[in-house]
Amino acid sequence: MLKQFITYSAIVTGCLLNSTLYAQQCEDGKPSLTSDSRYQFINHGQEVKDLKTGLIWQRCLMGESWDGQQCTGDALGFPSEEAKQYLGTQAKNWRVPTIAELATLNGGCWQPAINPNIFPSNPERFYSDSTLISSTPYTPTKSEAAHLYDRKNAFWYWAFDVNYGQKSFEVKDLPTHLVRK
Repeated sequence: MLKQFITYSAIVTGCLLNSTLYAQQCEDGKPSLTSDSRYQFINHGQEVKDLKTGLIWQRCLMGESWDGQQCTGDALGFPSEEAKQYLGTQAKNWRVPTIAELATLNGGCWQPAINPNIFPSNPERFYSDSTLISSTPYTPTKSEAAHLYDRKNAFWYWAFDVNYGQKSFEVKDLPTHLVRK
């Protein structure tokens, strides 16, 4: 019984410590550029309006839904055919953001650089949800094209879980938050 209690206590402590490791941390007490007050929850919390840019974002990743407390379901990766079909049938007023729009979500804080209070993680997800794809195609320079063999269908993405956020490009399908004006 004591061994079971100690094991349970260690698991709970580990979970609590793990969750604090992923809390957004800003440098030298500076406030996040994307503080909670910058956003307004609308449509029963399913969407957030960025009061600075005027953009309206889905709180959950494309394919997921907001249940009033958290994101649930399975995220879709763009530009997969399934995601394109979803955009055409279930999200007609929404679109995949440009890289410039994704960059506006960068709070200038440390891992994650995106505000986790506004864009919460799905507890059912077993992969990083902080690397978000954009609709902006990546076009390599001539010198890059000579060294890159499989970048014909690459898109820019923003990695919110890397340091203070990082822009790069990728060919594979990645999740994203949909946006509209």
